[in-house]
Amino acid sequence: MNVNVHIERLVLEGLDVSSHDGAAIGAAAQRELARLIWTRAPSLSRGFSVPSARSAPLALRAHAGGEIVGKRIAQSIYGELSPGSETESGASVGGEPT
Repeated sequence: MNVNVHIERLVLEGLDVSSHDGAAIGAAAQRELARLIWTRAPSLSRGFSVPSARSAPLALRAHAGGEIVGKRIAQSIYGELSPGSETESGASVGGEPT
């Protein structure tokens, strides 16, 4: 089974990122969201569309790389799509930032 995630537009409010960093963040978010759906919610992989999704506010370390930021965004969005889910660290992804 394949899981394909397409993010048409990613708006990063409050982050000072270059276009290169923005592309890296978007690519990391797509990969992480696909991985989460594949491993935790295979029933979602049958296909669905979400016109828009919001991430809960994230607390990020200064100079966090694009891979880390993208993963955190994807985990938060997944948490909004699947209430009650948890990140690999055990923190709720739909609740307060960790």
